[in-house]
Order: sequence, then C-alpha cells, then structure tokens
Amino acid sequence: MSFGSDLELHLNFFVDCRRFFIRIDDVKFVLVTGVLALVQRTNAIVKGNHSRRTTVFVKSCLAYAHITIPSIIDPMRRLHLFLLSGQISLSNNLVTQAEALLKAAIGYIPDLAALEPQRKPHDDDVQAFIASLANTLIVAPGHPEFVPLHSFTCIASLYLFVTCLRATGTARSTSSRASSTCPRSTPAPRSTSHVT
Repeated sequence: MSFGSDLELHLNFFVDCRRFFIRIDDVKFVLVTGVLALVQRTNAIVKGNHSRRTTVFVKSCLAYAHITIPSIIDPMRRLHLFLLSGQISLSNNLVTQAEALLKAAIGYIPDLAALEPQRKPHDDDVQAFIASLANTLIVAPGHPEFVPLHSFTCIASLYLFVTCLRATGTARSTSSRASSTCPRSTPAPRSTSHVT
C-alpha cells in the first residue's frame, strides 16, 4: 500500500497495523522493514541534508523500530533488524539512535545460548551476523567514556560465551552474567513527532 508523498500518513498506517497484528511475527517483520524504508526514502528526498522536521520524522520511525523489534520472537530476525536499524541510523547521521540500536543487538546475543535446541540458530548464521555487526562498528563512532575498540571486545566476549554455553549445555540462568558485561540499551525514548 502506498500513500504517495505523505510519509507521515504511511507511518500512521504502520502504527495502526502494529496495534492490530501485534502477535504475528511475519507482520511485525514487514512493518519494521517498511518503516526503515520510510527512513531511507526520506533521506533520499532530502539528499542527506535533513531539516528539523525530517529529523523528527526519521527519529520517530527509528523509535517505532526500536520499540517493535524486541517483540519479534525469531531471535535472528530480531538481531538482524536491530543491526539494519543501526546501519540506517548511521546513514542518516543519527549517531545516538545508532548506538542504542547496535547496543541492543549486542545485548541480545547471549540469549541465543539459552534457546531451546529446536530454536537455536546455526553457528554459521551467528558468525555471519557477528561479522556484519563488527563491520558496522568500524564506521560507528566510539563512546568517549570507553576504551578504544570497546564494542569489538564486547561482541568477541559474547560470542565466546555463546560458543562455550553451546558446548557445555549450561542452563539459561548463566546468560544474564554475560548480558551484564554489555547490557541492553535503555528503552527507546518517546517519539516527539506529532504522528499518532
């Protein structure tokens, strides 16, 4: 469905869809990717030079994604959507949003070790995701309060943790120990857009 050049109306449509289809993973996946496409479309229209109004709009879209992604059950879909959202944030020069989304992706990695065997992703898929995440972190500005390459050290530690848990079959309770090293981001801030 298209709303032409009225991108805010399109975002409102996505908000309504989430309310009615909150329990269907496939729908939420389509909604998040659709909202991220709105961000990219906006960025193309302004040619990377956002006004105050378009900045508020793309931040609203990214807040929508940040709020919706955690409710997606499939763990790899959830991780890839956080990563994609972070990458799109960087492409729009929204470093704060990118940091929160990438941090959320890192924070969910330990959960992979606690999944039931039938839900655990293949090791190759996890390795490919972490490689993509590391590539993105290369261009992401580092946090001034941490040592250089803090994020790389963090994801390396988490990957080793997940690998060890799979090898030993350690129980779910231990995953919280790794999460404390690189905690998940705080909840996404409320949108300041006038979209309802």
